Amino acid sequence: MSEYTMTINGSAAETLATIDVVNPATGKVFAQAPDCSKAQLDHAMESAQKAFGAWKDDLAFRREVMYACATALEEAAEEMGRIATMEQGFPLAMGVMGVRRSAENFRY
Repeated sequence: MSEYTMTINGSAAETLATIDVVNPATGKVFAQAPDCSKAQLDHAMESAQKAFGAWKDDLAFRREVMYACATALEEAAEEMGRIATMEQGFPLAMGVMGVRRSAENFRY
């Protein structure tokens, strides 16, 4: 079973609890996801707001980051599509296509 972590303000954040991720097609738990506390959520939102203030006006850097995100999604489309399929219960081809479309959105 897969376990996932949270990243808050660029660092791994520990969690005291997890939630089950259930494949709706099988009804079986296939992963554990971190259960973010309210304090962690507040910290994540504050960190994001602070980061946005530092980079919102640097269009060239923002473009560079968005293109890097698109490339990362494209390179991981098969794996992420498989995970999305298990999480959402739709066909694999649809999951992979959804990831690839997301990558396209980062480029435009």
